[in-house]
Amino acid sequence: MGKCLITKLKGVVSDQTLLKLGEFVVDFIDKTTITFNEVHDGRVLNGYFTDNAGNNLGTTKNNSESFTCSAGSKLILTNKYGIINISCKDDKKCTIDTEYLKYKKPNGGFYQCNGLLKGDAANLKNAYINTFQCESCPDLVGKLSDIGLQTSIKYLKLSGDSITCDLSEFAKFTDLTLEVSLPMYASGDLSVFNSNFSKLNTIWAGYAVSQIYGDLSKLSPTISYVDVTSRPNKFSWKGTRPSSAKICVFSGGADFGDDIDAMLINQANCQNTNTSIPFILRGNRTSASDEAVAALQDKGFTIWINDAQ
Repeated sequence: MGKCLITKLKGVVSDQTLLKLGEFVVDFIDKTTITFNEVHDGRVLNGYFTDNAGNNLGTTKNNSESFTCSAGSKLILTNKYGIINISCKDDKKCTIDTEYLKYKKPNGGFYQCNGLLKGDAANLKNAYINTFQCESCPDLVGKLSDIGLQTSIKYLKLSGDSITCDLSEFAKFTDLTLEVSLPMYASGDLSVFNSNFSKLNTIWAGYAVSQIYGDLSKLSPTISYVDVTSRPNKFSWKGTRPSSAKICVFSGGADFGDDIDAMLINQANCQNTNTSIPFILRGNRTSASDEAVAALQDKGFTIWINDAQ
């Protein structure tokens, strides 16, 4: 054995904020609950564990999957290497830095975790994520390709996140189910959500800054609602949506330019869907689509059209 120098520092560290091996932190902005699929031991600084009635339940809790803490608490948990799933109350009242999630186990997901994540998305690259419901995370920054999303992912919500991507990157996620929401810096061709997406009903693409476009006659026949509120957009309608397809309501000022007549005429022959949501459009409509507008109104739809931009 070679020479070895062993040193031992005298004294005891009393700083409770220093993390031990395998610990991670959840910061509580307000009282809420965070739940895991596996057990952790926890201790609270600057607050306490609590319940629905707001009682003070002390500052330690062991061998538990669920933790409710008071406002301002710093929850320190063990077993960061064993994290599988995380779920929240969808209330944006606690945060985790992705630095603590570098070692997230396979087969994991984030459920109703709006506002939870902050930091570099690249810290999630080695994860195996099959559900990612993490909207309203403006401090989550990076590329979509930085996140370990499985091609079989079913639930993906990114609205309000500072994630960049081209919409072509979504082409491989054909198992997306019910709805998808796009991050602030997603740009590109929205018609990527074509007939391969047979389980998708709704696209939330609003409240963002990057431009989207595309021939929306190519959208999946199952998609019945697209919202583009406050996002730059310029769409076309060059093909024919099958008459067996659902009517797709476009809201938020979807701009079809000179193709708006074609879109309305085509969709008047499609299958009825939720009529409680109005069409809110832009385009250069002419009298050619008068009968189509009347037909859609007879089906129960409200249609608002402003001039193309």
